[in-house]
This record gives sequence, C-alpha cells and structure tokens, in this order.
Amino acid sequence: MNKMQEPDIDDGRLTRSAIFSDIISKNNKRLIKAFVAILVISNFSVTLIKMTGKGSQHLTYTSIAIEIISIILILSVSLFFIREKVGTILSCYVIISSVFICLTIFQVSFPGAPELFAVNYIALALSVFYFNPWLSGYTLALVLISQTVIFIIRPELMPGGATSNLMTRYIVILMTGIGATSGSGAARQLLKLTVEKHNESMDNLHSLREMVRSVFSSINVMKNQASDQEGITGSMKEVSENQAAALEEITASLEELAANAEGVSATARSLYEEMNITVDEINDLKMVNDSLQVDSLHVQETLGAVLTYSADSSSQMEKTRERFNTVQSRSSEMANFISVINDIADHVNLLSLNASIEAARAGDSGRGFAVVAEQISKLADQTAYNSKEIERIINENTGLIYESNTLIGESAALTGRLHESISGVKRQIDTAVDKINDIDMTIKTIRNLNERVHNFSRDIENSTAEQKHATEIASQTASDIADTAGQIVTISYSISESSTKLNEFADDLKSLADGITV
Repeated sequence: MNKMQEPDIDDGRLTRSAIFSDIISKNNKRLIKAFVAILVISNFSVTLIKMTGKGSQHLTYTSIAIEIISIILILSVSLFFIREKVGTILSCYVIISSVFICLTIFQVSFPGAPELFAVNYIALALSVFYFNPWLSGYTLALVLISQTVIFIIRPELMPGGATSNLMTRYIVILMTGIGATSGSGAARQLLKLTVEKHNESMDNLHSLREMVRSVFSSINVMKNQASDQEGITGSMKEVSENQAAALEEITASLEELAANAEGVSATARSLYEEMNITVDEINDLKMVNDSLQVDSLHVQETLGAVLTYSADSSSQMEKTRERFNTVQSRSSEMANFISVINDIADHVNLLSLNASIEAARAGDSGRGFAVVAEQISKLADQTAYNSKEIERIINENTGLIYESNTLIGESAALTGRLHESISGVKRQIDTAVDKINDIDMTIKTIRNLNERVHNFSRDIENSTAEQKHATEIASQTASDIADTAGQIVTISYSISESSTKLNEFADDLKSLADGITV
C-alpha cells in the first residue's frame, strides 16, 4: 500500500491559514453548542425530577439557578475575551477551559449523579477536531484535574465499590485522552495536507485568474487589432478602387499614345521610302553627270553630238530641278513630322508626369508603375532630343537643297544658252567642263546629305517602333496593375470577413474567460 504523502507545510503556516482559523472557529462553536445542549437537557431533566419530588434533598431550585447563572457568566466572559481572537489557538484554550469550569460547576451542583462524568469524554472527543495534540493533552489534564477537584469537593460522586473502580476511571480517562491526542496528531497531518492542497489550489486559481486576465488583455488587443484591420481594409479597398479607376484612365491614354506612335511610325516609314527614291534619283543624276563629263570631252569632236547632249542635258537639268523641288517639299514635310514628333514627346512626357503623380498617391502599390513612368519620361526626353537633332540636320539639308537648286538653275540656264548659241559652245567648252565638275561635286554633296537624311529617317522609324513597343509594354503593365488592384479589392473583402470572424472568436473567448473568472 502506498504511503501517504508527507505534507511540507510547517506549523506556522498552518496556524496562519484561513482554513485552520475557520475550523478553529467552527470547533469552538461546536463545543459551545454541545455543552449548551447538554446544559439545557440536563437542567430540564433535573428540574422535572425536582418537580416530581424524586430528586435528592440537597437539590434545590436555588442551586439550579445559581448553576445556570454561573455557567452563563463564565461563557459570556470567555466569549467576550476571545472576540478579538476568534480562530486562534488561544481562543481554543479559553473555550475549553471555560467549558471545563462549567462542567465542574455542573457536576458539583447535582450531587447524587456520578454518571455525569461521562460528559468529559465528549470534550475529549471534540478536542480531536482542533488538530492540536497539545490541546488534546491540555483537555486531558483539565479532565483529570476537574475529576480530582470534584472528588475532593463531592466525595459522594466518587465511583462506589472497590478502590480499583476509581483507578479504572482514571485509567479510562487517561487512555481516552491518549487516543484523543494521537487522533489530533493524525488529524493535524490530514489538515496540513488539506491546507497544502488548498494553497496549491489557490495558487492554481491565482494563475488561472492571471491567465484569464492575460486572455482578457489578448482579447482586447485582438479586438482592437481586428477593428484597426477593418479600418485598414476599408482604406485599402477604397485606395485599390481609386487606383483601378486611375489605371483605366492611364491605360486609355497609353492606348491613344500607341495609336499616335503607330501614325508616327507610318509617317517615318513613308519618309524612309521617299528617301530611298531620292537616293535612287541622286544616283541616276550622278550617272548622268558622269556621262555628261565624258560627253563634254568629246564635244569638241562633234558639234552635232554637243547639240544632242546639250538638249539632253537641258532636259535632265529640268528633271533634276523638279526632283530638287520635290526634295525641298519633302524636307518641309519632314520638318512638319519632326514638329509632330516633338508634340507627341511632350504629350508622352506629360502623361508620364501624371502617371508618376498617380503612382506616388498609390504608395507601395504604385512603385513598379512609377519606374515604368520614369522610363517612359526618359524615352520621351530622348525622343525630343533626337527630334531636335533631326530638325537641325533637316534645316541644314534644306539650306543645301536651296543652294543646290540655285546651282541647278544656273546649270539649266547655261545649258539653255549652250543650246541657243552653239557657236559659243566651243569657246566656253572648257568653262562648261569646269562647271560640270562643280556640278559633280555638288551632286556628291547632295548624295551624302541624302544618305544622312536617309539614315536619320531609318533611325526615326526604329525609334518610333521602340516607342510603340515601350508604350505597349506600359499599357500591358497598367492592365496588370489594374488586375492586381482588383485582386487587392477581393483580398480586402476576404480580410474584412476574416476580421468579422476574428471579432466573433474574440467574443467567444471573452465569454469563456468570463465563465472561468466566475
């Protein structure tokens, strides 16, 4: 069989515990109630015996009254004395002492009733429930002393018969007292274990209450966080909806920009094709001029050939002049195209600025779009810069074209005069050869300029294609961001529902915690 756990609580902690004080107070009341019950029953019985005339001649109503008054006074004084010591060991000694004094008075007041000594066993039995072996020993001593005093005052109360009967009574009282003392010790150990378990229970209750307070605090924090989360979710939803609307506007602007870029690309492509034609014409002109140089060497050999070549030269000069007029008009158109490109670049730059502002308003969600807007702004700046360079080159080209047109006009006049006065051709043939050489140099210059314009036209087309591609990427990015904003709105609704469920869960926890606190 397992041995009972030895309690580790000391006597000081035991006597200071609330359970011990409560038990002592209840035992005092229990002892007084038992004695009062015995007193009432005994006095009632004695009074009836006296009234029937069967009592001892020494029994009088006066002795009964004196006995009752004495006992009431002693108990009243004892209760008054311990009113500030309720639940203490001192109150136990006072109550037991007063009870035994009253028992002694009670037994002395009723001669001829030696059986009343049995009430002492009740006091010994009740002393066990004080959980104090010393108190049980003190009760035993009071029993022995009270019996001895009673036997001295009232010898007739001594047990009759042999002297051994008196010794037997003392031995029985002593054995009962020893048993009560041992029982008090065992009961004290049980009380210590009870108090220890009670203290553990109180500690656990305190820990549980602290846990409940923590749960309350956590619930309050949880509810506050849920409330804040609902506010943030609402703000996030509103921002996402506004951002989605703004992205739709930006997407529309980017689509318009892409359409404009497509128009610019088509114009640049047309310009590139026109420049290819111009280059071919210049090459043809170069070939004609080369032929004219060869023919000029042979003009002295045959005047008829000169007339023929002169007529051909006049015709070619007129065509060349028309071509230069065409080049001049194309140059003007190129200048207009450059103006359109500048306007588009300014519009793209303005849209990029608006996109940057909207991205800044969107915060972290618009950071990626801000980078795209910045790249678009840089591309617009580069486009504007290249447009200005092209405009400058076109202006230079236009000046050269005007100069070449003048030279071609002069060459046409010379050719006309050559045709009108064939007689002076021979004298001026050397001068004509020099002029033809000048024309050849001019044609080379024009050819170089046309090649540069041709290259610039190709660069414009490539840049426009890149701008179109970048615009398409930006439009796709804006569309992706709009989709993401829609997902954020959906997530916001989910977070709002989660916050509501979290509040309900917090309320359930609070109800559970309230039940634990109660």
